[in-house]
Amino acid sequence: MNFKSFFFLSATALYALTTLTACSDDDNGNGNEIVIDVIDADAVKGTYQGYTSVESAYFTGYYYSDQSMTISKNQDTTYTLSYTNERWGTYTITLTSVTTTQGGYTFSGEGSGVMGDTTYACTASGTTDVDLRDYTITISSVQVMGGTTITLHPGTLDWGAMAAGSFEGYTTATFAYIDYNMGNEDATVEITDAGDSTVNVTLTSGTWGSYTVSGAAVSANGSIVIAETAGTGTLTGHSGVESTYNCTIGGTVSSIGASLTVSVPAMMGGTTITFTTGDITPAALVESDYTGLLDVSVSGIMSASSEVSLTVKLRADENGKTVSITIPEATVFDADAQSGIPFSMAFSEMTITGVPVTADADGYSLGETAIDVTDAGGVAWSGTLSDGKIDADGLLTLNYTCTPVTMAAMGLNIACVFTSAN
Repeated sequence: MNFKSFFFLSATALYALTTLTACSDDDNGNGNEIVIDVIDADAVKGTYQGYTSVESAYFTGYYYSDQSMTISKNQDTTYTLSYTNERWGTYTITLTSVTTTQGGYTFSGEGSGVMGDTTYACTASGTTDVDLRDYTITISSVQVMGGTTITLHPGTLDWGAMAAGSFEGYTTATFAYIDYNMGNEDATVEITDAGDSTVNVTLTSGTWGSYTVSGAAVSANGSIVIAETAGTGTLTGHSGVESTYNCTIGGTVSSIGASLTVSVPAMMGGTTITFTTGDITPAALVESDYTGLLDVSVSGIMSASSEVSLTVKLRADENGKTVSITIPEATVFDADAQSGIPFSMAFSEMTITGVPVTADADGYSLGETAIDVTDAGGVAWSGTLSDGKIDADGLLTLNYTCTPVTMAAMGLNIACVFTSAN
């Protein structure tokens, strides 16, 4: 053997070992001790791909598919770990400890994450084999939601199996001829695993029929995401004739249940049905348009009625417990007034908000609510919605009294009764 060459190679190897191993009392200028004992400067450098799981003090079971974290080499002996997620922000962490283990490496460091306009301190730690194929990397921040961890795992999960299940809930629907959500109880969804991260989905509603898609692709983006997929549905009309429609179904599955949207373009000018796991609120069930007549009595002396049907709108408030009632502009008229002079009175549109709704034995009751509104004509009103009722046939009755604020001192009292018809 050429001993001169052997001596040269040995010296070179010794030089690389001493220059790439940091002393225990070095730091990166921030007071963090640097511990890098790997000979290969590129040992952990690379892009790590897989899926992430996110947990906090308030939740578990958030997953994201097609994720990646990148570790790059800095000019000194440290590395930088980078990660970005649309929901959880952007993280940059300096890895000041990279050590060899049996068959791989461990690493850790500190840095920061940015979510929106806020920056949070965070740490990272991880392990990997020498081929960067079997690894776990975790980013942690005690400042986010009581303590949040984001962990990257190699490969993927069977998202179809994770989405599979039976769900009970309700539907809300809208179509081209209405401007509100029509709520209905007693709907079910069945999701079955079809293999290769795909599922079959069937939604069944007593009101809207049954809709099915097969082989819908599934991924993860916090919740398990079911891609919008084409399928078919059937609905039996009032005449008893069953009709078949093309549709699409897509949505999400999470720890609280399933949320799916069914789109049926050819039904009633375009119908969208939304399924939600759980119980529908009474306010959502009574949301509708009610057409009928308005009767008015002024201080018990004069009375009149609308001659043209009015459409009163009940809309569920965001809290799900109350409704807003919009009473349209109306004119009431009495040709046989006691004075012998025809009596008429005009009202502008007004909206009464925050009306509580409760279910009872034969329908729904609307609770007493103060009226303190300014109508569309600029007139301020005060009064009380004393009660309301939606019976088992879906007919609405409203009883309310109101007075223009400018006439309150005169003792003027206007009692109104609205009654809808079939």
